[in-house]
Amino acid sequence: MSEILLVVDMQNGFMPEKCRHIIPTVIKLIEHFLATGKIVRFTRFINTADSNYVKLINWSKLIYEPETIIIDELQPDINNIFDKPYYSAFTENFSSFILINKKCSKPFNFNYKT
Repeated sequence: MSEILLVVDMQNGFMPEKCRHIIPTVIKLIEHFLATGKIVRFTRFINTADSNYVKLINWSKLIYEPETIIIDELQPDINNIFDKPYYSAFTENFSSFILINKKCSKPFNFNYKT
């Protein structure tokens, strides 16, 4: 694997009207990567009722659909989604994906949690 496009958290709950102008650019990038045989993956932030976001700052968004759903414009291109309960994309599943596809000899250590 030489290149991967990671589309991060383009979900209904993170996409207010003032940010929607980026959608066409993201779609063009996805189309380019797919047309050239490159890998495209998505992340999706999923909050939980017992998360530190809820406990510490009383932020209870992105727990349920439709907020957690990837925006409609990207639905045709979704092939693999890495769900994550914190900001970083480097979950255990994503890190394993990178290791497997990059053929790295050293494991990553991504234990960052909010």
